[in-house]
Parts: sequence; structure tokens; C-alpha cells
Amino acid sequence: MNWPTLAIRILVMGFFIPFLYSQNPFLIDSIRSSVIPQSISNSIQIADINNNGFNDIIYSGYDQTRNGLFIDVININSEGELSQGYQSSFITYPDTIAEYLGGIGNISLTDVNLDGYIDLYVNGSAKSKLLFNSSSGSLSESSWLENLSITYSHGNWADANMDGKPDLFLMGVNEYSDNILNELFLNKNNYLQKDLATIFPSLFTGSNIWGDYDNDGDPDLIITGQTADPNSSVSRLFQNDPLGRLTEVTTADAVRGVKAGASLFRDLDSDGDLDLIMTGWNKIDGKLITLVLENEPLGSFTPFQNQIDFAVAYGTIDAIDYNLDGFQDFLIAGADSVTNYASKVHSLSARIYENNRDGTFRLVQEIPGARTAKFVDIDQNGIPDLVASGTTQIEDDSATFSHVYINTNSGPNNKPEAPNALNAFAVSTRAIFT
Repeated sequence: MNWPTLAIRILVMGFFIPFLYSQNPFLIDSIRSSVIPQSISNSIQIADINNNGFNDIIYSGYDQTRNGLFIDVININSEGELSQGYQSSFITYPDTIAEYLGGIGNISLTDVNLDGYIDLYVNGSAKSKLLFNSSSGSLSESSWLENLSITYSHGNWADANMDGKPDLFLMGVNEYSDNILNELFLNKNNYLQKDLATIFPSLFTGSNIWGDYDNDGDPDLIITGQTADPNSSVSRLFQNDPLGRLTEVTTADAVRGVKAGASLFRDLDSDGDLDLIMTGWNKIDGKLITLVLENEPLGSFTPFQNQIDFAVAYGTIDAIDYNLDGFQDFLIAGADSVTNYASKVHSLSARIYENNRDGTFRLVQEIPGARTAKFVDIDQNGIPDLVASGTTQIEDDSATFSHVYINTNSGPNNKPEAPNALNAFAVSTRAIFT
């Protein structure tokens, strides 16, 4: 062996390996990005809207240059090509906090009328619209939901009473009466009716998310936000019983209050139950915080050993196994610098964290300016890619963006095999398999 040659090889590899692992796992695709309207979105969702068998990307938010609240559906075909699908806007005005950040509100998707097509609910900026889907991906307004003018709002679907139909939890402020609204609307086949059985806290400027954290087969609910006191931050966890009754859990001490927050239930440690990620502004700490909570033992939350030092307000959280190692990785996007109890936003950012499979998480990429971000397979290779929307300079229209980021991982993502040797037990009228 030529020792000088060997020394050179070792030196080259010493430089090359750190360089290899320092590369971002997601790279911008400028051609695909150019198809997407460059408005700032407050919400991005993924579903097959045009019923072609491939997921589409649905954006929504407030844009003063487009008359107010907008919806953009970007269709994806079998070749991974993007095209503009359904597009609409509703004339309205912004909230006072996020006028230049895409507004406060969200979109939530489900098949509301059980016709086999994904419907859409959008809210915020003094609007509330339920849109039914046709087989072609065209959306039209429905009268199932009462007329509401809400801001600082957030809504999500789940089958709360386990009758086979999706119900809607909605929080926000009535723009005209100034009353705070926190309501569960039950699906009655041709209209959505307020459920009077549960009294929810009066919260807004927050979010809500459903997830079966106790593994009993029905969706539970977490609500976060503020009260009428701007210097407040509240989180409430509700457990759903087999009859569809939601009861507040008063022993979840690890679930701390967050204002302008986001939450996500996801099994981070692959033990078969849903863990919890929360981020937002906390009154006690007087700053933005993120909590990564382990569901252990089942039905109770404790912090994972290592927490992350990045947090946002008015943001989103998403999780997927982007590197195909069998564990859920996650991203957090939103306002990473705020003042005045999170009522003033100075900058936006997103960070992607890789699951180390030992209860710790490693930062692998940052996307400056991202208000929202979502995993989606763009190029149809079975590997999750990423879309993000935001601005690198608040109040500068030329700095807004909606980008596509392609996953550089080239490993296979095979379909999982069907489980076998399942155990089954009955809960009320349902069968639970484990």
C-alpha cells in the first residue's frame, strides 16, 4: 500500500463524510414551485380533491391582493406534475395580528356528506365556509353549517359520537357580536347541529386537534388558545368515552398552556400509542415553548428525555417517516420571534427534526420564512417530499413564497404487509383490534 496515497484517501473521506451528512434532506424544486400561487398560507392540507387517485395540495389563507380569504388546490398527476386546480377567494378583511402573515384560520378536510368525495371547511378573517366536492373536484358552498363570521379561529373534523359521520369542533370569535365561540357541531345527515352536552372553555387564537390517545377506539380532543385576557395561555385535554361524551382531563399536568399554538398527536416512539407535540406562547415562561410528550403509561403524558429548543406561534406541525427508518420525524413551522404576548410577529421559520429512535430528535434542516409546511409525495416515488409557504420579509409582497422541496432520500418505501394474529375485544358496539 502506498502510504501517502492512503493518507490522502483518509483526508478526503474525512472531509467528504461530514459534508455528505450536512446536506439538507429536502431541496427546492423551482420548476414545480412556479406552478403554485405565491400567497402566504395559514394552512396546507393534503387529499385527493379531483379524484384521480393522487393526493392534491390545498392551500388557504388571507391575501389582500386577492380580495381576502383564498383557496388554492394544486393537482398532482401520476408523473408528479403540478397544475392549478380549483381556485376561489372570498372578499373580506384581515385580523389585526396576521394581516401580512396569511391570516389566522385553517382548512380541514373530510367527506362530510358521505358521498365518497373529500369536502373542505375553511375559516378565519371573518369567514366560515363549508364546501362540498363534486366528482370532478369542483367545490360549491353548502348550507349544512349555520352562517358564521369568525376570526382568530380554528376547526377540525372527527367522528366524536362514533355514529359514522364526521363532526366539527370550531373555536374563534364572532366578528360582529365579539362573542367567543367554542362549539362541537354534530353531523345530522343534512345539517350540523350544536352539541349542548359539553361545555368547552372560551378560547380563541389557538388550535384544536383530535386523536385517540387512550387507544379505546374513539377520538379525544385537545384545545389550546387564550381567554379574553391577552396575557393568557390555556390548554385543555378532553377524553372521549365509548358513548361519545367528552370529559376534561384535569390530571394532565405535562400538557401546559399555549396561546397561538399548534398541536399534533403522533406515535413518535413506535410503541402503538399516540404521543403529543405542542408549540406556542406560554404565559408562565413568558415566551414561546415546544413540548414533546411521551404517552407512557398509556393515557398519561410525560416529557421526552430531550426537548427541542425551537418554538413558534401561529404555526403548524406535521410528522412522517421521511427517511424511511420506521420512526416518525416531524417539522414545526410558524412565527419564531414574537413580542407583546405573541401579538406582534417579527419573523417566520420552519425546522425539520429527525427521530433518533431513542427518544431524542436531531435538527436536520431549517426553512427561513416558512409560516406553514406539510409533507406530501410530490414526485410519486413513494417517498415523502415537502411544501412550505411564508415570507422572508414581513410586509414585503415580493418576499412571499410557496415552495416545493423534493426529498433526496432514494431508498425504497414498500407497502406494509397486512397484520396477522390480531387480538380483538369489544367496546360498546365496536370491535378493537390489537
